[in-house]
Amino acid sequence: MVGPLRRSLPRRGASLVAGVVVAAVAGLAVAPAGALAVDALVSRPDLRPPPVTIRTHVAGAAPGFLLLGPKRRAKSSVVAQQGAMVADDLGRVRWFSPGTRPATDVRVQSYAGQPVLTYWRGGIDSGHGTGTGTGTILNASYRPVARVHAARGCQVDLHEFRLTPQGTALILCYRQGRRDLRSVGGPRSAPTLDCVLQEIDVASGRLRFQWSGLDHIALSESHESPTRPSSRRTYDPLHFNSVVKDADGNYLISARHTWAVYKVGGSTGRILWRLGGKRSDFRVSAGARTAWQHDAEFETPDRVRIFDNGAGTGGQAPLRRRSRVVTLALDPARKLATVVRSLHHPSGLSAGSQGNGQLLGGGDTFVGWGATGAFSELTPAGRLVLDGRLPDGFDTYRAYRDAWVGAPGRPPAVAVRRASGETAAYASWNGDTRVSSWQVLSGPSGGALTPTGKPVPWSGLETRIPVAGRPAFLAVRALDAAGTPLADSGAVAPSY
Repeated sequence: MVGPLRRSLPRRGASLVAGVVVAAVAGLAVAPAGALAVDALVSRPDLRPPPVTIRTHVAGAAPGFLLLGPKRRAKSSVVAQQGAMVADDLGRVRWFSPGTRPATDVRVQSYAGQPVLTYWRGGIDSGHGTGTGTGTILNASYRPVARVHAARGCQVDLHEFRLTPQGTALILCYRQGRRDLRSVGGPRSAPTLDCVLQEIDVASGRLRFQWSGLDHIALSESHESPTRPSSRRTYDPLHFNSVVKDADGNYLISARHTWAVYKVGGSTGRILWRLGGKRSDFRVSAGARTAWQHDAEFETPDRVRIFDNGAGTGGQAPLRRRSRVVTLALDPARKLATVVRSLHHPSGLSAGSQGNGQLLGGGDTFVGWGATGAFSELTPAGRLVLDGRLPDGFDTYRAYRDAWVGAPGRPPAVAVRRASGETAAYASWNGDTRVSSWQVLSGPSGGALTPTGKPVPWSGLETRIPVAGRPAFLAVRALDAAGTPLADSGAVAPSY
């Protein structure tokens, strides 16, 4: 059997330059001394996406693009923008939407019968790992279809933005109040975070369902102590980080700080069962236990897939040394939870926070390794068929693989540079997933351009194309895989 193809592939057309102080643009910080700064695109100087490195890519990987939300951690040796990203299996960026505030949960979903690109964007409280922001839905042209806000004074949290077939959005909110914490060794009155699930009608913005965690989950279920140093500012006993709705209208909620997953009745609001934690309704063997978990998903009505971080936080010891994606079979009659599949990274990655596992159509599992900045595709047997990394100091809350056809509403961009006696055109079309090659057009005026030279293969978010001679006017044309023209850029008059 042929071994994995291992490549290190930064985005083509970008370079890393040591010691550069970068002008402040959206989502970009000033480079500290000795840092590496990512060059902006020549044709789109507003774009500086972080490079994506693919370490392993073998035949048999599932089709689809990589959907990432690279965001900076407090300390980063690479100065680039954070934002929402679509990239291919070689790490070449197809679309990047930068912002001064990070984007999370970037994925393809369905709304009104059409595929849409969705993500959350907002501010993050690094002390608690919570956020306040907005859910965004984009169509194939990257135009906003809707922006979703929380109701009743809440703010949409970073952990979940999930659309349902009923035209609603499932979101989480963190709401601060004061609670009596004496039952768990805390003070009589202390600032405490409650976790709230809301289901919002996307079209109208109306609240369809709301469920408060602290109204149903006892403080004693938490593995967080109100006297722990990390809890002294505001106690966070639950920390919801995912929610999904099943075909019967019930909700599955993951609470990181109780180590438990809850099934909540959609009509009654009652907890139908607890899986894991201190009050599990299922007998859970040591191998089936999860800790500080994320992204609980139904695979079937009696099978749940969980990203099990396993790693301790706030000075707590880890439950296990390696994070994993574990699938548990639930036996309602025997009240028993057993392991169906457990997948970990071959190098033993341990994610202290964040992460997700996505079951792909062919049976592979795509994994975002949270705080490590890694993402992988694993076969059911655990064989690595794709493995990638964001640069040092960047991570992605979740990572997905999915099909996506982007056709931007704006035309391609072009810029011309001449250096060392050579002229080159730099072509980009941020967001288009169809372009396979570029054709230079040149002529005596902007209205009299004809194709010049052979098409040049698309090589990343920006492609450099050599230009013969010194044409008075120049443009670029995007071609699809069959050589069919897609769109032309505007004409420019180069300065030689």
